[in-house]
Amino acid sequence: MKAVYYCYMSKTLFILGRQPVFGIAEIESLFPNVEINIINEKIISLDIEVSPDLMSRLGGTIKIAHEITKVNASKSESLEKLIIDSVVDNLASLPDGKINFGISYYGAGQTIRDIERIALNVKRFVKRTGRSIRIIPNKEIELSSAQIFHNRLTGKNGFELIVVPSNGTITLAKSIAVQNIESYTSRDQKRPYRDAKIGMLPPKLAQIMINLVDPTENAIILDPFCGTGVVLQESLLMGFQAIGTDLDSRMVEYSTNNIKWLEQKYNNLKNCKISYGDATDNVWNEKINCVVSETYLGQPFFKIPGINLINKEILYINELLTKFLKNLHPQIESDTKLCLAIPSWRYNDQFISLPLLDQLDEIGYNPMSFKNLKTEDLIYYRPNQVVARQMLLLIRK
Repeated sequence: MKAVYYCYMSKTLFILGRQPVFGIAEIESLFPNVEINIINEKIISLDIEVSPDLMSRLGGTIKIAHEITKVNASKSESLEKLIIDSVVDNLASLPDGKINFGISYYGAGQTIRDIERIALNVKRFVKRTGRSIRIIPNKEIELSSAQIFHNRLTGKNGFELIVVPSNGTITLAKSIAVQNIESYTSRDQKRPYRDAKIGMLPPKLAQIMINLVDPTENAIILDPFCGTGVVLQESLLMGFQAIGTDLDSRMVEYSTNNIKWLEQKYNNLKNCKISYGDATDNVWNEKINCVVSETYLGQPFFKIPGINLINKEILYINELLTKFLKNLHPQIESDTKLCLAIPSWRYNDQFISLPLLDQLDEIGYNPMSFKNLKTEDLIYYRPNQVVARQMLLLIRK
């Protein structure tokens, strides 16, 4: 049985990360029976009310907010009046103590100066109620997750107002949770064993990958290319058991020590087994519920290589991953889900994928699909990055 993070009461907004398609895929995986409303390129909404606790599980969402009101923009006298009428009483009813207040505007038509003017007028009306209030200044028209986190705007005396104009309507919402940037920094940069040469999977992306297979409670997650143990780490923090193997004995040592470090920082983590193993012929004796892994991505390139070198990489990695999937197939049950980060190379303003993507049926796997996006769009990259991470999402036949 999975943890319950929601109830069917009101509407929730999800403000998505740098590549919103990953946030959409993640939410659809966790809430497959709930319709997703795409408001704009940064925001989606669901007709459910979620718990703030959900935020700790999401890697592709920056903020979660509960809707306060939604009005026809043509009928509202002004954005400023709408905000004052809708939130001043809410602010005045917060627990005793100074109120921290900020506004994030997700749309066109307003400037930082406009937002600051509205916030100051809200402050003037709130002070008339006898409450003390501090305005968080806008560096952009959207407050950053760092500003929300450090100013405790999702705390008991905090209030971040989300304003979203869309298709002739204006939605006002109150943030209930924001990404814990300090926790991510600790889990990423403060782990005792890291290796930039082999690439470093961001913890947020590891979370997303785990959510894409939507493990059941107490699931055992296998990472057969465990590297320094990021997937293992995030699996444990999300309440799952984990198994990690790697062909490189140094990576086995790194993962083992990183998990020991994690266990010293967090209590009541589930079991994690780490051992040496070649993914192309290893036998995993435990029952595996799902597979999540960043596979071998090939050599790093700091500039776009010639097509012959790319083809050489493709040939080797395609054979490696084909052998791995064939080895894994008899060891997992039908309908077992896999999320693998595989390489995709940028060349001539497009991405080149592995031929493996066209051979999945032959080796016993079906691709996963989504209602709100194309699976082939799930390519994680940064500007000017040559080797990207393409999500290979499979279901064992």
